[in-house]
Amino acid sequence: MIDICVNWFKPAFNKDREQVIQRAREAGLKRIFSTGSTLENSQQAAELAKSSPDFFSASAGIHPHYSSSWDETTARELEELIKLDQVLAVGECGLDFNRNFSTAEEQILAFEKQIDLAIKYQKPLFMHQRDAHEAFMSCLKKKRHQFSKGVVHCFTGTKKELEDYLELDLHIGLTGWICDERRGYHMHKFIPKIPLNRLMIETDAPYLIPRNMKPRPSRNEPAFLVHILEQLAEIYRKPLTKIVGEIENSTQLFYDLKID
Repeated sequence: MIDICVNWFKPAFNKDREQVIQRAREAGLKRIFSTGSTLENSQQAAELAKSSPDFFSASAGIHPHYSSSWDETTARELEELIKLDQVLAVGECGLDFNRNFSTAEEQILAFEKQIDLAIKYQKPLFMHQRDAHEAFMSCLKKKRHQFSKGVVHCFTGTKKELEDYLELDLHIGLTGWICDERRGYHMHKFIPKIPLNRLMIETDAPYLIPRNMKPRPSRNEPAFLVHILEQLAEIYRKPLTKIVGEIENSTQLFYDLKID
């Protein structure tokens, strides 16, 4: 199992990171991606992946919430990170018009600049979209023929949005959101439209605890990835081992990983 998104440097992990790693390994995880959302934690993610290459990989990017920080210095330092071998994707980048911590104009500028970096270094895009589908699609369509691969992480959208992403040959990342009867079960009807070779999974820890866990923990962590896989096995009506194998293979191909 491979968790493509953990917010590893959030304070929720400050007290027990080694124990979290141990539980993840015991649960069968082979790799964790430490996701960059600011310049600082992108640098931290890159250092972690360099020091622990057997278990961690990194992405580097500026989350749409922090797009207002984009300037020439940020662009230059982010590019230096993206050049690194242990940084396997550009992101988390994209658009979020739900909270608008940065203006739409700032978000679009930062997103398009990061698409350009993905094109320049031929690395996949790791993307975020919330309440910004039309603008998001507009940014992608302009340069989809130039960047190699992209994944829409933590997909929580509509059937139409899913179809749009699949039409652009994008991958889809699913989280514990699909285990939430209040807001995720409606997706069960159209999730099977995602070919397993275009699907990846993520905890987005420490957020998005699978709501169907009993007892429900106070914090999400990579060891809980199996709960998402069990839900997917039910949705696809396939054996858990098949779901695990095909999604792991999809992830390795997407990131050009070679894991025994």
